Amino acid sequence: MAKKKAGTKSSAKAAKKAKAAQKVDRKEQKNNKKSKGKENGKDEDDDDDLEGILEKNTFHHYRDFWVFDIATHSWDRIDTKIRPSARSGHRMAVFKHYIVLFGGFYDPGITARYLSDLWVFDTQEYKWRQIELRETDPWPSPRSGFSFLSSPDGILLHGGYCKEYAKGKRPVGVMLEDTWFLNMIIATPSSSTLSSTSKIQKASAEALCIRWERRKRPSYAPSIRSGCTMTLWPAKNTGIMFGGVTDEDRHEETLESVFWNDLYGYQIQGKGRWVSMALKKPKRNDRGPRKRKAAAVPTYNQNEGDSADDQEGYDDEDEPAIPAVGKSKSQPNVKPEPEIDLDSPSLTVPLPRYNTMLAVLRNTLYLYGGIYEKGSREYTLDDFYSLHLDKMDCYVCLKESGVVIAEADESSSSDDDDGDDEDNEDDDDDDEDDDKETADREEDGDGGEALEDSMVDPEEVVKKSDKGQAQDNKARRLNLLLSGLPPH
Repeated sequence: MAKKKAGTKSSAKAAKKAKAAQKVDRKEQKNNKKSKGKENGKDEDDDDDLEGILEKNTFHHYRDFWVFDIATHSWDRIDTKIRPSARSGHRMAVFKHYIVLFGGFYDPGITARYLSDLWVFDTQEYKWRQIELRETDPWPSPRSGFSFLSSPDGILLHGGYCKEYAKGKRPVGVMLEDTWFLNMIIATPSSSTLSSTSKIQKASAEALCIRWERRKRPSYAPSIRSGCTMTLWPAKNTGIMFGGVTDEDRHEETLESVFWNDLYGYQIQGKGRWVSMALKKPKRNDRGPRKRKAAAVPTYNQNEGDSADDQEGYDDEDEPAIPAVGKSKSQPNVKPEPEIDLDSPSLTVPLPRYNTMLAVLRNTLYLYGGIYEKGSREYTLDDFYSLHLDKMDCYVCLKESGVVIAEADESSSSDDDDGDDEDNEDDDDDDEDDDKETADREEDGDGGEALEDSMVDPEEVVKKSDKGQAQDNKARRLNLLLSGLPPH
């Protein structure tokens, strides 16, 4: 026992000495690095600054691959030597026992490089394989943020987003509206040759035939948009698309956006066809639909029936008298507002939005969240809706949004203008004093023109602030479209 204790003590002392030696080596390495940094001086400082700039303006892209076990609720990482490069904004779909990956983008900090490579992962062999066809074969252009839907015969690709770069010009975002279909056929050898082989040998003997087919754009199709979401309705082999946003980037500092909350279906079978999925009006009962009348707003026509008798006792600056009730010309012109049908299914449609999440279970569509804009503000929604696709009667709100949307956002810019007008009225006295001072300066010949040059038009300031807000909204939206991530 004494010998064993002595052996353990000696081994512990040796381990402590080894750790101490490692610490000394580390200190020496740090000192050497510091001395080299002092010698290089400015070069290292410049490199650090450049790295800091690149870190701020660069997405961090990943290339790891994980599998989630639903039974055990656990994640496992799959590491393979051959695998796709790091990227964002790509899409994946499942066909049979294959996982198909296409597209995306890689942004090193200077220019974003969009990808159009096609990869297939075999879930039986746990191997990635890149699909390469001939140069003459049709192939979709590089893109990110597109729709990628699996069907019994292959995978449907629709739309997407990319950027066009030209020398001497700023990059321009392009919304794509083309539709492609990836035909996938698994050819297996005869059963007699594989009767005695294992499942792995059978999978390796399979020949996967892949071919891209571009679908013609039909005469009827949704308007071009980005941020729209599609999901598959398996019972009808139809892709369901909801919402999106159309950005018209007419000028570097202006952006006009149109947000959508319409629903479309794309029939995958055959050549493909778009159909509008509008809600059906309910059948009329004998009593008729429930309607709500809005309060009528009386307005008086000041031009009709004006005479000297009607305007007696009023000066030109005074308001005209309201005619007495009883005369035909004195009756107010009542403008009734249109009646609101309380049973109309259009009242149940969710707010316009983009990047919403969709899923179809049997014949029911489920819609969750998305991004909604009102005025100059963006709202990330958390509402939850359902819709019976076989009935198309109305949307059912399963969970209302907890996000409070201010009603004054749309008129924020006009309110700011009104505020500016009030400030200008309050400052009239100061302006008069300034006018006197400028007049005195002009008489003395002392820099009247310089004062005019230094004045700033408040309308120009408001325009610049609105343009800046539009650019901020555009940048956030493009980041979501590029990454293809759901709103959070």
